[in-house]
Amino acid sequence: MERNQLASNIAFLVVLLLVSTTCFLCIPTANSQGLGITQDEQDFLIGSRKARYFDHPHTARSLGMGRSTRSTTGNVTSLFGNPAGLGWITGPELALTYSHDEISGKEQVPMQDEFLLAADGFNDEDIDEEFDYTGLQLACPAWAGSGILSVGGYYDESETSGLLNTHSHRYRLAAGYAIPINACWTAGYALSYFNDEVHNDFSDYDMDNGFRHSFGLQYHPCSTVAFGVHGFFADGDTDLDSDDATFIVEGADEGDLESWGIETGLEWSCRPTTVVALAFDYTEYEFDGGKYVPMGGANASEIRSYEEDIDTWGLHVGVEEKINECLFARVGYRYEENDFESTERGRFFGSVIPEMRDLDSDYHAVSGGLGFLWKENLTLDYGIEYRWVGDGDLTNTVTARFHF
Repeated sequence: MERNQLASNIAFLVVLLLVSTTCFLCIPTANSQGLGITQDEQDFLIGSRKARYFDHPHTARSLGMGRSTRSTTGNVTSLFGNPAGLGWITGPELALTYSHDEISGKEQVPMQDEFLLAADGFNDEDIDEEFDYTGLQLACPAWAGSGILSVGGYYDESETSGLLNTHSHRYRLAAGYAIPINACWTAGYALSYFNDEVHNDFSDYDMDNGFRHSFGLQYHPCSTVAFGVHGFFADGDTDLDSDDATFIVEGADEGDLESWGIETGLEWSCRPTTVVALAFDYTEYEFDGGKYVPMGGANASEIRSYEEDIDTWGLHVGVEEKINECLFARVGYRYEENDFESTERGRFFGSVIPEMRDLDSDYHAVSGGLGFLWKENLTLDYGIEYRWVGDGDLTNTVTARFHF
């Protein structure tokens, strides 16, 4: 009987994954070229720019289910998702997460004669950036009132292969508080602090006063259904310094970085062994400041006045199947659409007529994962996601959660 149930669970999971993936891969994606910029260049530009804003990493369970469970998760990791989820914690919890993320594409590298004042042309070269995220979260019932207090942090670093030899370091600290409103509702708030530094062969970028405010609600009308909605707004000031822009600009250029977003999600235990999750999200990213452009050769490098606006929305679908009392299998799918607009003003563009870009990066992603529950005190999760963008991007995440 148990073997038949196990076979039924696995067959259900595989069929659902195949049907979902087949259907969604039939959705066409845009392939705008925008001012002669290839799609691979657009993909990397948008992905690397979004990494400088205020998004939080996903846990292994969420990643394995198409990033569909962040709004509805109810444990210590909700500190970096929907803070209302902290309200379901009944005892101390500790979580550790490690994630390795890769984004890829192409960049335009100028072909220049050092004796000429203008570039001879551009070559497309492969480029990729690798991120490592390490996070720690702690939560326990608060002394004040009947709420739950949580604190945590992440340390991130990245390396970029390519023209500028770029590497970054970032840490973020967060504190959150959630309170049960009644037996069905919880509400929560979290404040995150960001410190971000990016260095390359020509310039330094710093942000040491970034703050993100997150608000959330969760509704559990019964034991088989969870609904969540959360949103955030964030801002910070940036400095861009360069000692190499000696021909035109020296010193620093300041900028404003702003972002806001909203996400809603639903988890439903449609069978005793099966959980289905669905989520939608929208995020807007805005930057107004400077962008350093190394021209090379006899050309003068410069810090250009730069503005950008990125609009992102996503669809997320995930399934979790309970194989036995200890083991869980997960699959997921997501579709993401990014619309990027930017304006640059500089000496080589002219002070009156700016260069304007309207680009896009739309892609599909599939994911999978496993979960292991040991004596109801330790949960180990692994998630992997593959994205059809750039040269094929990949994220691997491991989360360990201790609940007492």
